Amino acid sequence: MAFATLDQVRQEGFLSDEEEVPSDRLTLCLEQAHQAILEQTWLTDETAVPDHVVHAEAVLAIANLFRAMAIQAAVSAEYWKTPSVLVDGHGRVRNLLLVAEQLRREAWGALSAFSRASAMPCLQMTRGDES
Repeated sequence: MAFATLDQVRQEGFLSDEEEVPSDRLTLCLEQAHQAILEQTWLTDETAVPDHVVHAEAVLAIANLFRAMAIQAAVSAEYWKTPSVLVDGHGRVRNLLLVAEQLRREAWGALSAFSRASAMPCLQMTRGDES
């Protein structure tokens, strides 16, 4: 079960039109976001999460949706818009992917405190023997 709800994702992404963004498609994107969070953080379904984690999951779901839409747009040349984003014409695939990447970075930045990945070790440079 995801931390965010479909309604929260729709509200975050201004995705109120269920014809343009069907609930089953958005549910799949939310499930993918939730699974990625569970795999890459120490959070679990039983964990009580703060609001910024719920927000990050919603943003990650929107990023997944925009990536899927970019693929669809590349194949079908489809026009798509929300009140805050208009993607059409020659650069629509590139623009969708750009927005998706920005959203993905925002989401993972908010989740960084919960990451399973340890910090990269520091590389110490020393002068070697010159012989």
